[in-house]
Amino acid sequence: TKHHLRGGFEIAGAFLNLFNKPESICAVRLTCPAADYWRQVLRYCADGCLPAVLDEYGHLAKEQHRTMEATMARLNETVNITATSVNVDSLDSFLHGQPHKMRCHYAVDFGNQKLETEAGQERATSIRENFNSPFRPFVLATTSIGQEGLDFHQYCRKIVHWNLPGNPIDLEQREGRINRYKGLVIRQEVARKYGSQLATGTGSDDPWVALFALADRAEREQRGKCELVPYWHVDAEHFKIERIIPLYPFSRDHGKLDSILKTLAIYRLAFGQPRQVELIEHLLAKDFSPDEITLIREKLMINLSPITYRRRT
Repeated sequence: TKHHLRGGFEIAGAFLNLFNKPESICAVRLTCPAADYWRQVLRYCADGCLPAVLDEYGHLAKEQHRTMEATMARLNETVNITATSVNVDSLDSFLHGQPHKMRCHYAVDFGNQKLETEAGQERATSIRENFNSPFRPFVLATTSIGQEGLDFHQYCRKIVHWNLPGNPIDLEQREGRINRYKGLVIRQEVARKYGSQLATGTGSDDPWVALFALADRAEREQRGKCELVPYWHVDAEHFKIERIIPLYPFSRDHGKLDSILKTLAIYRLAFGQPRQVELIEHLLAKDFSPDEITLIREKLMINLSPITYRRRT
């Protein structure tokens, strides 16, 4: 239709602007040596499977925005994110009190925006939506403001804890930001398991709809699992959420990490129970080993997943 054609031209113009930026030119030329820049761009897009990238992002964006027009507008805004700058110090600039400004294209900070202003709110929303895309920024540095109520899962499965939280609940909250509905780790595992079974004539113009339909039949209907599978959880054999904690030698964090992980395992056992704190303290006082905690969890944990009904054959 006319609206789709106009949207296609706008997206093409957005990619044209993206590949004409100095940082994009450097990345393309370093990756794809060729005589003409436009040939380098084509090779770069082909090597990165850009059509498949757009299929995947379009599937996620369409679920959020519902209409094709809103989806194309979101893609157009994502490709054209504006850069920001941070102050950096060298020895000379520190001594003279004149910090240098460095423009950030691929890594941005989140949580330092002035959220009480309209511009600050728009910038924070733009950063969050663009991080939840296959395009830049690829690294997001956030304060504790980003650990609750915000989702960063669509294109991220690695989290770096610069410092350990004070309690296991905060650790669970942090990692829960990248372990959500149709998150990256879930899509990667679904594609690995069922991508080879995807036929060319699926009857749908969206390959991800067909992929999740395959996973739904194999994971839930055949094995009798709840409806959270495969959209919220898939039995992971290869792709998993990666926790990265930079621990310095002889740091107190070594012992703190062991304590947090043990408490976290017990917290998951007590989740949903009345007077959780007392139960956790009681179990911690017993000083169970990890194997004993696993055995207790298997025997005492109550399955609170939604009821499923098997189909009669």
